[in-house]
Amino acid sequence: MEQPPKKVFVLWDLSNSEVRINLQALARKPPQGISLSFADPEKVNGGDLLADILVPGIRAADIVLVVAPPDHALVPVAFELGIAISLGKPIAWASAERTENSSLPSFLGGIFPGADPPWAIDLRQFRKHHFGDEQPSKIPLPMDLVEHGTLAICPRHGMGQALRELVAELQPDWNSLDEFGKEMPRQALSAQRVLWVITPSLSNGLGALAAGLYYGRACSLSDEPPAFEVLRHRDVPPIRSVARFSREFSDLDDFVALLKHEDTAATLAVEKIEIRDFKNIGRLTLDLTAESSLEGDWTCIAGINGAGKSSILQALAMALLGERLVTELGGERIRRFLRRSGTQRLPAEITVTVRDGRERKTLYLPLSEQGVDFAKLNAHPERSRMIDIWDRLQKQVIVGYGASRNLSEYRDTRYASLSVPVQRQMTLFDSLTQIASVDVLLDGGPSSEPVLKTLKRLLKAVLVEELAPGHNADRIVFSQCGTEVDAIDLPDGFRSTVAWLADLCAAWHRTAPPEETATSDPARITGIALVDEIDLHLHATLQRALVPRLRAALPNVQFVVTTHSPLVLSSFDRAEIVVLDRDAETGIRELDRQIFAFSTDQVYEFLMGTPPQSTVIEEKLEKGDDPDLALYLYQSKERSEEEARAELAERRRLIEELRGAASK
Repeated sequence: MEQPPKKVFVLWDLSNSEVRINLQALARKPPQGISLSFADPEKVNGGDLLADILVPGIRAADIVLVVAPPDHALVPVAFELGIAISLGKPIAWASAERTENSSLPSFLGGIFPGADPPWAIDLRQFRKHHFGDEQPSKIPLPMDLVEHGTLAICPRHGMGQALRELVAELQPDWNSLDEFGKEMPRQALSAQRVLWVITPSLSNGLGALAAGLYYGRACSLSDEPPAFEVLRHRDVPPIRSVARFSREFSDLDDFVALLKHEDTAATLAVEKIEIRDFKNIGRLTLDLTAESSLEGDWTCIAGINGAGKSSILQALAMALLGERLVTELGGERIRRFLRRSGTQRLPAEITVTVRDGRERKTLYLPLSEQGVDFAKLNAHPERSRMIDIWDRLQKQVIVGYGASRNLSEYRDTRYASLSVPVQRQMTLFDSLTQIASVDVLLDGGPSSEPVLKTLKRLLKAVLVEELAPGHNADRIVFSQCGTEVDAIDLPDGFRSTVAWLADLCAAWHRTAPPEETATSDPARITGIALVDEIDLHLHATLQRALVPRLRAALPNVQFVVTTHSPLVLSSFDRAEIVVLDRDAETGIRELDRQIFAFSTDQVYEFLMGTPPQSTVIEEKLEKGDDPDLALYLYQSKERSEEEARAELAERRRLIEELRGAASK
C-alpha cells in the first residue's frame, strides 16, 4: 500500500527572494514522497500571517524544514522555530546560498544539547537529496512544568539592560528570562503570559526562540489567543508574524507608558481636515469638533453629485495612511488626484489634525506629479512627530469603504501584495475592488471563527429585525424567508452592509490586543471608519434605522460617512452634518436648525434643494392637457385611484348643483 506523502512545512526568511523562488519551484515539483508548503508573503491576502498561515501550517506538518537565515533576519525564523518545537514537530535544516554561517543552529544546540536536527543538503539540491539517510526527530522538551505567571523576555545587552532593570522595578512579581541558561525552555513553556521586548541587539534570537516556545504551547492548550505582548524598539524592523501583538517605543518614557498600558493609540481621532487642490476641491476645511446632542463620534457629508463627498474621504484616507503606505496606491493614481488648471496639475496638500488624548497633532501630506513631495514633507516642523502618529495609526482600526464595495466569489488578487492597511482602503480608490476580508464571509473555517463570533453579535444589533445570522459554526449563513442563505446570495444592500461590517470586525481582530478581542464584544472596537454612501442599496426601513443602531453597537468607532438619503440625514444632529455648497463662501452651508424632526419631504426641500414631488407631475401641470390630471392630484397614500375617482365625481356633481342653483 502506497504511503501518503510526508507533509513538510518550511520556515524561512520572508524577505529573501532567492529562497522564495527556490521554494516555489520545489512546491511545484517536490521530491518523491514529499508534500511541501510554506508561508508566502505575497499570498496572505489580508489574513493574519501567524494565525492563518504559520500556526496551521506547522500543526499540519509531519516535518518542519528550517532554511537557516542570516543573522540579520534571524529573529522571525527563530520565533517560528520555537512554535514548531513546542508543538512537537521534527525539525530539519536546509541551507541556502550565503546563509551557511547562520548562528541559529548553534545556539539551538546550546539550549537543547544533543538534539541537533539533521542537515539537508543545499536547498537548491533538495529535490534530489532531501533528507538522505537521516530522518529528523523531535527535540525533547522538559516535562516537569510548573505554571508561572508573566515572563519578561528582554536582552541583557545594550539598552536591554536598562529595560530589564525597569521591568524588574515596575513589575517585581514578573519572572525574567534566563537567556543563556538550560532553564530557558522550562521558563518559556511554563509561562502563563509573555512580554517580549525586542531591541537592536544580537541576542534577540534567543528571546525569539523563547517567545515561540511559549506561543506554540499556549496555542496547543487553548483555542483562545495567547496572552502575548511584544514591545519593539523603533530601530528594529517590524516582525510581520507578530504585528498584531506589537507596540513600538522610541525612548524610556514610551516604554514605561506601554508597560503601564498607558498607550493612547486607541484614542486617536480626526478633528479637522484641510484640503487644497485635490481633485475637484480647490480649498476646503472641515471642522469635526462641534458638539453633538447625539451619542458617538459621527460626521455625515452631504451634497449633490460632484460636490466632493468621495474626494474628502479619499483625501482623509491618504492622510491617515501616511507617507510610506500612500505610495502603494501607485504614482499614476496619485497624479490623477491633483487638481487641473488648464493643462497643468497643481500640487495638492492634505492636512489633518488628530486628537491624541488631550493633545492635538498634525498630519501633513503634500502631493506632486512625482507622488509624495518629500522635500515639503521633510521641511515640516512636526515631521518627526508625524512618523510616530502614522506608526500608531496602523496599530488601530482604520478602514475605508467606497460606494462600489463588492463581495463576489471571484477572488480579486490585484492588490494582494499591498500592505494590509492599504488593502482595507482600496474600495475607496478602485470601484471594482473587493472588500479586503472576503475570505471571512465566503470561506469561514477555524481561523475565521473569532471574527465571525464578533460579527454575529454586531449583526444581531444592526440588522436585528431584517436579517438574522444562522447557526452554522464554521461560516456565516443567514435565515431569510424560512431558508438559509449564504452571504454571497444576499440582496445587494444586505450583502454590502454585511461585507463592510465583517471587514471592520476582521480589522479589529488583527490590530487589537488579545485580551480585547477575546471578549468578541463589538462595543469594544475602537478606530476610524470611512463609509461612502452608507445607505447603499438599502431599503428605506433600514436606511432610517441604520445609523441609530450603529451608534449603539459601535460607540467607540469614529465614523465619517456620506449619503444622499434624507432618511439617513435625519439621523444626525446638525453639528454632525457637513453640507457641501459651492455657492457658500467656505464651500460649506451652515445649518441654523435641527433636522432630525423633519419629514423626508422637508429634508429634500430644505437640505437637498430638491422638490419632493415627481418631475412627471410637474411636466403634466405645465402642459395642462392630460384629462386625468385632477385624478392624479387627488390620489395619495390615504386615497386609492378608485376612491379618488369617486370623490372627484362627487365634487363635480356638487359643482354642477351649485351652478344650477345659481342660474335659477
